[in-house]
Amino acid sequence: MLALRALHLVAIIAWFGSALVDTIVEIAIARAASDEKRRVLMELHRTVDLVLEGPGGVLALISGALLLRSSGWLADAPWPEWLRWKVGCALAAVAINVISVGCVTGRVRALRAGLPTEGWTRAVFATGLGVPFAAVAFWLGLSHTP
Repeated sequence: MLALRALHLVAIIAWFGSALVDTIVEIAIARAASDEKRRVLMELHRTVDLVLEGPGGVLALISGALLLRSSGWLADAPWPEWLRWKVGCALAAVAINVISVGCVTGRVRALRAGLPTEGWTRAVFATGLGVPFAAVAFWLGLSHTP
């Protein structure tokens, strides 16, 4: 169980850390002085999403589900209020992150095809709405860990 908790925490750190990198890259894209710099940064964001952020989020989801199972929470017993909120917020954060990865990938496809990317960039920024959900899930997990 301790190893599973450690894996879950490492996955969350990788996921959150890469999301922080994404934020920095998006700010750099907005401030880039040339189309070439924007192109390189958009490609970098896609790579971070596909190599680190996406797998980190999936691993956090899977390890969280395994923690629920190994803790006996998937039995018929009712969940405490905090656990319902944690799982709900975590699922919302992962779902929004999957949408974000799709938007980042769509933006790079548009870029490579010579199509406008502004709409995709707005969509990427909108997926920042997942951050509060992730923060609440993280806080609830830390505050209720024995």
